[in-house]
Amino acid sequence: MATIRSIKSLTLDLPPSCIEFWPEKPSYAVIGTYNLQESVSSQDTGAEQVLDETATEEPQKRNGSLVLVCIDGDDVTIVDTHQTESAILDLHFWPLRSPGITFSSATFLAATSTGSLEYYRIVLDSSSTPKYSISHLETIQVFAKDDVVTSFAIHPVKDFCILCTLQTGEVHLYDFRPESRTGPNNEVKEIQKHKFDAWTAAFGQSGLTTYTGGDDCALKRGRLPANPYALFDQDADLDELSQWSDNKIHTAGVTAILPLILMADVDLDLIVTGSYDDHIRLLGTSGAGHRSVLAELKLGGGVWRLKLLDRTFPQTITILASCMHAGTRIVKLIKDGDNWRFEVVAKFEEHKSMNYATDCQPDTISWDKRTFLSTSFYDKLLCLWRH
Repeated sequence: MATIRSIKSLTLDLPPSCIEFWPEKPSYAVIGTYNLQESVSSQDTGAEQVLDETATEEPQKRNGSLVLVCIDGDDVTIVDTHQTESAILDLHFWPLRSPGITFSSATFLAATSTGSLEYYRIVLDSSSTPKYSISHLETIQVFAKDDVVTSFAIHPVKDFCILCTLQTGEVHLYDFRPESRTGPNNEVKEIQKHKFDAWTAAFGQSGLTTYTGGDDCALKRGRLPANPYALFDQDADLDELSQWSDNKIHTAGVTAILPLILMADVDLDLIVTGSYDDHIRLLGTSGAGHRSVLAELKLGGGVWRLKLLDRTFPQTITILASCMHAGTRIVKLIKDGDNWRFEVVAKFEEHKSMNYATDCQPDTISWDKRTFLSTSFYDKLLCLWRH
């Protein structure tokens, strides 16, 4: 197993929570930050003091930022910082398959701590020395302002259909089509409910299934019609969307879900999950209720995010894992005959606090090495490294 050292590191102004490379111009990436502002009482009395039960305290306030960075050779620099009134918990660029006038490949969505989805565009300014900057397009108040949107996923076929998870445990399907947002207020439908915080959600590769995970240790599977927009009709029946819920496989909260492309020689739907219990798992699932653990491995830290790097069909799949206090892992999922196994092939452990966000620069593999940006939360560190 290779232990990797950073090529360049820098300290951000606020704690980073998510990161994604700009697919169209992969030298650039956007980082979302999450800052919990200190209350007046904690500043005056110390954060560790236990408050009297009868005392009143102002609600905690969160802010954040979106940071545009650029990789140039062995260097990474901050190009632009856009301050946000809310904290940013998740962000995704608009799919390249659907460029348009309103939603282009330079457009990305961000989930906030105040119940909104915000969308932005990276623009080239017209100054004497042009540079890219982040431009705010619109804030859509999808949920109540005291709701925290913990994550979201864009439908793999219907681009304007978005799956959102909330800290309340609710999971909603959101119709993001412009005509729906200007019409009757029926563009949000609750399709799942966790007992505690819902952390992650994903569509199956075909878009006909949903998977969600929460702090209640539960992994839930649901189904969707071929046209998910039909669910937003007033008389749509949502009762049959939930297929099953499992809280025995994971011994702590389910924090990451990565559906894999269906394989001709495998009858089950395959998903990779991450959990606070430090394990990465390969599960075989079906709508009839079947779910089984096909492989698992302890990675040494809570597995907060998973990203597919590549696959050598059909035997080997490479996955990038952000493992909180353990740092980043590059993991191979290998099929030996009828059996599967995980193998850690590299680790990056320079981060001194929670690694919530890592991404791989797309389409830039040279000399058999990929370029990565990883972050850690409390020390606000951004690291550039290769493997």
